[in-house]
Amino acid sequence: VALWSLLLFGVRLSWMQTIGIALSLLGVLTIILRGDFAALAAIELNRGDLMLASALCAFGLYSALMPKRPATHPLSLIVVTTGGGALLLLPFAIMEYAGGVRPTADWITAGTLVYVVIFPSMLAYLCFNRGVALIGPNRSAPF
Repeated sequence: VALWSLLLFGVRLSWMQTIGIALSLLGVLTIILRGDFAALAAIELNRGDLMLASALCAFGLYSALMPKRPATHPLSLIVVTTGGGALLLLPFAIMEYAGGVRPTADWITAGTLVYVVIFPSMLAYLCFNRGVALIGPNRSAPF
């Protein structure tokens, strides 16, 4: 988020924000590497790692652009962004379906789908978007 904000809008971090990001990254690396920083040389990236990195870049761009969004109702913004995301994922869903992957039609699947649509897909983004509107993308990104 900080990198996109800097590149797109020239928003610079304070020294405290920079130190906070560095400490957070150091903590994540310590956990991932189990304290053995020499293991960093042996890490091999796979397709999933690259997919996650791409998703993080896209989310950072989304977050940095949020203050520049048109004035609209929060639910309208959620409908447009999730609708656009669904359209982008449609070819992959078709490929999975064509490959024989089918969701199980039961109450557990239905309940899981309802939960995912309401909480992480709608309410979390409504809260995050409100946080960006109140304190800006760089300060809201850790949350």
